[in-house]
Order: sequence, then C-alpha cells, then structure tokens
Amino acid sequence: MLSPLERKKCKSLAKSILSSNADTKKYEEIYLDFANNGYTEELCEEYANSFVNNIKKPLPEDVIQLASLYDRIHDYKSAGFYLEVCDDLKMNNDERFAYCVERLKNASKLGHWHNAADFRTANISFIQNYVKKKPPQVLADMYISLALVDCAAKNYDDAFKLLRFGYKPTGRNDTKLLEILITGVYICACSQDTDSLSDAVNNANSCLKLFSEFEFPWKKEYYENRIRDAANGVL
Repeated sequence: MLSPLERKKCKSLAKSILSSNADTKKYEEIYLDFANNGYTEELCEEYANSFVNNIKKPLPEDVIQLASLYDRIHDYKSAGFYLEVCDDLKMNNDERFAYCVERLKNASKLGHWHNAADFRTANISFIQNYVKKKPPQVLADMYISLALVDCAAKNYDDAFKLLRFGYKPTGRNDTKLLEILITGVYICACSQDTDSLSDAVNNANSCLKLFSEFEFPWKKEYYENRIRDAANGVL
C-alpha cells in the first residue's frame, strides 16, 4: 500500500479534491491500520468506502490500489470488479501499466486464461514499451504478470522462462526477489511437479531467512504464509 507521502507525489492526486486535509487525514488513518494489521478485509472495505464507492469519479490510483488490496486477501472477484471500474476512467501511462499488471494477474488467478491471453495481446505493445528504461522492479512486475498468464494456460515451461529474466537482487531485504520466488512456488504447485515445488519452497524460504529487517512487524509472518499458500496453489 502506498504510504501517505508516496500518495501525495501522484500528480493526479495532487490536482484532486482528495488532496484536501480531511481526505489526507482519512488516508493516514487507513494507512495506520495497514501498518498495524496488514492486509485485511476491513482495510479493503474502509478504503473502498472512503475513496472509491462514494466518490462520483474515483481516481485511477485509488481504484487500482483497492483492487490490489483485495488481491492480497485472495478476494479475486472483488479485485476484478474494481478493475472493471477503471475501464471508464482516464488513465496516464503509470496508471495504465499498474492496471494492466493487476488485470493480467486477476484474470489468471480466476482461471480465465482466454481473457488473460486476449488482454495480453491487446496491451503487450504498451506494456513492453512502458518498461523500457524503468527500474528492474517494474520489469519484474511485468514478467510476474505475464508468467501468471502462461501458468493459467498451463504453459508452465514458458511461465518459468519469464520468471528467469535475469533479475539482480538489490540486497538481502529485496521483497521483489521474494515475490518472484513466491510466484515460482505457485507455478510449481499448479504444474504438480512435486520435486520442483520442494526446491522452489526451499529457495523462497532461504530468501526470506536472509532478511535482516521488515517494514512492518507483521510482514515476516505474512511472507511465511504467502509461501505456504503458494505451495498449496493459492497466490
């Protein structure tokens, strides 16, 4: 979830009514809940009611972030519902890329691989052009989402090739590397390759053990659960 400071840096937000003191304070309250308790259904509902459901024209950043929050609690239907709201919103390139990543992930996790593949075909040119000269973390977001499309279509070898795009860790606390490894665990679980699954789980756990610090107290347990869920075919 974006910190209050990160949210203020969004250009569209700075020009919006949501930059008012009251709404800024509300966002800070919701973020504090996130910092203390992590991803929860209550967090999603509070965010939805404060910044999306009761807003005539919600901002794309808020809708996309809300969909991402629902994705984190495995409520893919709600995530998909809010992503559809974006279809009627004008998005800049940053917003459109984030939307594409979430849309590809969502359709794949719901098992709608035909829809995911069609969406990939329609947007791949934009996605690939967008990531040019972007940080490796952004490139990783693209490859993770594309790998999930192949996984949903049961093209597991292609999915693994996408994850092996050559990401270079930035240090021992690299959460993006951990996300890549957890995605690998999930793909192994979906492929039902038990030997590869065991190796993937060990790799993800070894990466997690390297962490010397976490942004929030709950994050270590959160990632432990993510690895465990991925090994059971839930991402």
